[in-house]
Amino acid sequence: NVSNKVSASPKGVDAWESDLSIGIRPVLGPVTFDLGYVRYLYSSAAFLADYGELYAKASFNPVEPVTVGGAVFYDPDGKNTYLEANAAVTFHENWSASAAVGLTTYGSGNPNDTSWNAGLSWSPYEWVKLDGRYYGGPTANKFVFAVSLSSSLKKIGMVH
Repeated sequence: NVSNKVSASPKGVDAWESDLSIGIRPVLGPVTFDLGYVRYLYSSAAFLADYGELYAKASFNPVEPVTVGGAVFYDPDGKNTYLEANAAVTFHENWSASAAVGLTTYGSGNPNDTSWNAGLSWSPYEWVKLDGRYYGGPTANKFVFAVSLSSSLKKIGMVH
């Protein structure tokens, strides 16, 4: 999975983020899991960095067209953990609205941060997603536009 995000502030575009992830997505009954590793690459005038996290996500559809879920991201280097609860509603022609609330705990002893996001997505193809989202919280108040390209080894014929 590859995702590129452009962050905008009132002063204009101020950052570029690329996320590279690998994982597995098993389905057990009504619950879909996503387990893996993601590497974040950032570039901006003030910030050049990259780091990675292990993640575990779970989601299910209690009623169509609603999906609810949760996620845990863990940075083994910084010992930071991010916990998230999220929900999405899919509507007309592959459009969806979603929102999440999260809590970051820092291994360095810094105070915990709460954050939230809400946005709209459109998937013109199964493997392409365009997402516009606002992020709010003590460390991020910004609008982000993301383009995600996603596939699997099974879909491209490498695994049966």
